Amino acid sequence: MGWRGLYRAGIRIGRDHIASVVDTLVLAYARAALPLLLLFSIAQSGVGTVADSALVAEETGRCAELSRRRSTGPELFRPNAPIQPSSSRALV
Repeated sequence: MGWRGLYRAGIRIGRDHIASVVDTLVLAYARAALPLLLLFSIAQSGVGTVADSALVAEETGRCAELSRRRSTGPELFRPNAPIQPSSSRALV
């Protein structure tokens, strides 16, 4: 195998590697956004309607607050904490 064949083999393997990395990233982002994707499909409304809903705003605020704290202490995971009902309405 000459230099040209070695180069082509390296490019081919590099393309395969990049394709697998892209597939992994797409699946990871889809997994992270799965609850939101399910909400979009169940609501049968436009993306703007769902994105403006109180439920999405509440979850976004909750995630922002958790990331702002940047804490791994026991206050973030309390298995016996009472669940407070949400004030948001269900999407129709």
